[in-house]
This record gives sequence, structure tokens and C-alpha cells, in this order.
Amino acid sequence: MSTTVQFAPSTSGPFTFQPVIGGVQYNATVTWNVFAQRYYLNLFDTSGNRVLTTAIVATGPQIAATLTWNDLGGGIAQALTASPHNVPVGRLVNLYISQTDSSYDGAWQALATGPNTITFALSNPNESQPLGGQVNFNVNLVQSLGSGWLVYRYETQVFEFE
Repeated sequence: MSTTVQFAPSTSGPFTFQPVIGGVQYNATVTWNVFAQRYYLNLFDTSGNRVLTTAIVATGPQIAATLTWNDLGGGIAQALTASPHNVPVGRLVNLYISQTDSSYDGAWQALATGPNTITFALSNPNESQPLGGQVNFNVNLVQSLGSGWLVYRYETQVFEFE
């Protein structure tokens, strides 16, 4: 279950929050860099040691999708997006599926097989099909930590982490 924090920048000081990422508590500070004209995420452990600093890059919008599963010798799931996903056909992508309340939900390594289709390996989800949900391509700002994730959703001005 992910947690969200509404991003509320202030002119009086940096924006701060305390995410738990991969089961570890951190202190996060978001600062504005005047020269780069963008926000930066500064992550510190609970002892005050800087863990990372990275430019904030937004995750793309969520796209409505219809999910199906076929056991074609290995268990392949397909997401048929309601609008083009803009991933070049044949390209691998980190896909995040949500709002299905099923085993489809989560992060997947997927292959763009068409302008509106993405496939990925999935054991039998034992769900009635087709199933509606949301897909997006999260940009994990803390990927270098090795576990957990933190993304910034521009359309809602929210940090989301787990």
C-alpha cells in the first residue's frame, strides 16, 4: 500500500516530509535550484546523513487500460490502453498497474507490442476478464537505494512512495 504526500512548496523555506521507502524511514527536503530552475529532492537518513540528491522528474499520467491474461506457454498478460501509451513498439518499459485490486497491481517489466498494447509475464491471476485498471510508467526517484520507490505525480502535485 503506497502513501501520498501533497507537494506544497513555500517561499519561506524548503518543503519537507518523512517517507518510509522500502521499510526505511527517511527525511526528505525539496529545494528550488535558482540556476537550474527546477526542484531537487534531498534525502537524508534519520541520523542526518545525506543519502541522495536528485532532480525531480515527474512520472507520466495514468492511462485507463483493459487487462487480459492468456496462458500461451508461460503466462502472458496484456494491457490495452484507452489512448496511445507513446512507448516505441519493441521497447522494454517499467510499467506500473493500479486500481484493479488484483494480482495485476504492481510494478512490471513490460514490452510495448503496439501503440496501445503492452505485454508482461504474469502467473495465472485467477481473475474474471477483462479487468479495468490504470497503467503508467513510474520514474523512481530513489531507484539507487535498491528497494522501495518514490515518484512525483505532476498532474496531482503529489509524492507517492512505498
